[in-house]
Formats: sequence, structure tokens, C-alpha cells
Amino acid sequence: MNCLNKNLNLSDYLALLARWVKAAERDYHPLDGTPDLGYYGTAYRHWGHQSIANYASAYATLATLASDDIIAISGVSRDFLYERALAALRYFLRLHTTGDLVSQDGTKWGTDWISGNLFLRGVAAIDALWDKFTDEDKQRVEKMVEAEAEHLMKQPIICNRWPERPELGRTNAEANSWNGSMLLHAIIYLPDHARKAAWWEQACRYFINTLSVPQDAEDQRLVDGRPIAEWHVGANLHPNFGFEHHGFLHFGYMVISLEELVFTWAQCRRHRLAPPQSLFHHWQEVWQVIKHSYISPGRLGYLAGEDWSRYLYCQAYFISMLPGLQKRLGDADARFMELELFDNVKLEQTANGDGSFCAKRLAALAAKDPVAFYRFESDYPGFFARAAVYYTLQDEGKLPAPPAPAEFEQHLAGIYQEPDAKFISQRTPTRLP
Repeated sequence: MNCLNKNLNLSDYLALLARWVKAAERDYHPLDGTPDLGYYGTAYRHWGHQSIANYASAYATLATLASDDIIAISGVSRDFLYERALAALRYFLRLHTTGDLVSQDGTKWGTDWISGNLFLRGVAAIDALWDKFTDEDKQRVEKMVEAEAEHLMKQPIICNRWPERPELGRTNAEANSWNGSMLLHAIIYLPDHARKAAWWEQACRYFINTLSVPQDAEDQRLVDGRPIAEWHVGANLHPNFGFEHHGFLHFGYMVISLEELVFTWAQCRRHRLAPPQSLFHHWQEVWQVIKHSYISPGRLGYLAGEDWSRYLYCQAYFISMLPGLQKRLGDADARFMELELFDNVKLEQTANGDGSFCAKRLAALAAKDPVAFYRFESDYPGFFARAAVYYTLQDEGKLPAPPAPAEFEQHLAGIYQEPDAKFISQRTPTRLP
């Protein structure tokens, strides 16, 4: 801890983004015949679309917030970054089901179970570039969010804490989190829409049923004008606030589900929209479970297993969430974790030598599955753009000072058990789970 940068701030994140530009430009492709459109990676379905959104958000954030000295690290001009961000974002918007283009594999994205996730990956770019948009660009965003919101109004809210099959535990917490967020963003971009009240109510329902537990069915506390029990559709989490996904107790997806909610709070603050109370349902309880899994220095612990490349996908969500938890909850432990996590990400980028975040250790994956590789490689840049949103919230609390290492470990000591998942873990100040 003594060697970490206790003064870590937004400029440190932006410097890593600036170093990434050299690596990212190797994999940027102008669209044939349309030089003002382009994409990063493969522009294939799902993960390929996410990669484009990550790239656009990273470049737009860097262009908008970085000092001239940090821009110089990138080796390109601020105008160049804006041009690239606009080209990628415009392509991303036109690949939506409301748009007029298809991607490199003939697919589009939107109005499905994961489209809220894709939108949220691109929203930092949308906000950063809004003043540079044409009227047509703004209309594309408005048309897109309206279509997504209306799609969600027709869908059932799904909750599931038990495996669909004995070998497959699959919660719906992550999808409910970004679906609720999608509805609030529709209100942000279409504040005078006739369906605003209906979207708001459905967003509340999604949020209550994101980090939902069985005991919510009997909870009579009022949230957003109704007892929790009336909002409750079903449980996604077990009674002690852990959940299974992909077949096991997945701490990484606990992070993803909570991060989408924390980021939505930040977006509400950024756009001066008072968030619903339901957005904060069970944050504290789930955050305590996640904290139990943390392994110093700078690792999200996968105490029951992991099915992604380690310390990438879920951990990118994790580091971006931590400044938000510091500002919203005043959590000093989150500051300690952020410093360690950032140091590890910076260390790997430096070791790679070319500005990339994971190209060296995932070289074999890049050859075998480039769609997956580019998504992993662009996740940290994309989520650093989300971290920047928290850092720019001027009217929220200051970042707390981190505790000493021994104090931090004492905070995390204890037993966590989730009998319904057949899981128990104990940690002490000197012994990890």
C-alpha cells in the first residue's frame, strides 16, 4: 500500500487511456466508402458491437476531459480523437435496429435481452459528444432510446435464483439492472415523452427486482410509494445476498449487477434527474458480500470459480464502480481497493509495452477468437470512461482517504455463508478465504 498513488485521480485514468490509443489505432477500420464512419475490432454481433461502444466512450472521454499534456501522450490531436469517437459512435447508432446499416457480419443490435448493456457502454460517448452532434445524430439517439423503452414495456420481468437445470444457476439480476437503467435513460433523453410516467414505474419495478431476495416478498416498507412486497416479482439472489450465475456462486456478476445500478445513479446526478428510491435496493448488503471476496493486492476473488479470462471483464466493472461507491456511500474500503486495482492495471499495460491492456497474455485468444479478444481489450478503456463520470460529479461527496492495510483487512474479516448455494467462507485479517 505504501507504494501506491494515494492521490489517484481522473488524470491518472486519462493517462492510461492516452497510452491505449497507439494500440487501439492498429485495430480501427474506416467503413468502406464512408470515411466518416468506422469501427474498432471486428464489428461482429454482440461482443463486436460492445467493443465499438467501448472505443467510442474511451476516445470521447479522453478528448473531452484530458489536459493538453495527457493528449500529447496519445501521439494524436484532440481533434483526431473527436473525429474517431464520432465515427465509431455514429456507426454504432446506425447499427441499432432503428438504424439503416448492418455490421460486418450482417447483424444489428437492439431490442433484445442485452441491448441495455450495449447502450450503457456507449452512453459516455453520447454525453461527451452531444454538443458536437448534428440534429440527425440526436434524433438517432432519441429514436433508439424510445424503441428500447417501448420494447421493455412489453417484456415480462424475469427473476430466477434457482438453476434452470441442476448444473446451470442463472440469475437475471444483471439484465434487470441494465433494463431499469435503459428506461431511466429514455426519460433523460426524452424528458417530455408521453410515456415518461409508465417508463418510470417500470424502471422502479426492474430495480426492485434486480438485487431481490426471497424475504422481499413479505417486506412492507414503502419504496417509491408502494410496499416492496407489491413491487416484488421474484428473487434473483439467495437470502444472504449471494447469487448463482453460469452455474456457480459468481462474485463477478454480483459486481456487474451492482455496477450498472451505481452508474445509473451517477447518470441521474449528471443529468439532474432525481433517482427513484428503488435504484438503491440492497446495495449495501450486496456490496458487503463483494467486499468479502476481495483479495489484496488488487484482485477480485473468484471464491467459487470463474469462467472468463481472469481479472478482465468483471474486474473492469469493479474498478469503475469503486469511485461511485466512495461518492455515494463514503466507503473508504472502496478507495483502498481502487488504488490497488488501478496499480495492477497500470502495471500490466506498462509491461505490454504497446499501450494495450491485455494483448500480451491474450495473444493466443486474439488469433483464435478475435471477437472475444477485442471486447476484453477494450473493456478497461470503456469502463474508465464510466469511472470518469463519477470523478466529474462535482456536487457529490469527496473521495475518502483509504484505511491502513491492517485496518482494511480487519474490515473484511468474518464469515460469509449462503446455505442455498452450499457455500461458506471465512477470512481473518491474516488469512484469505
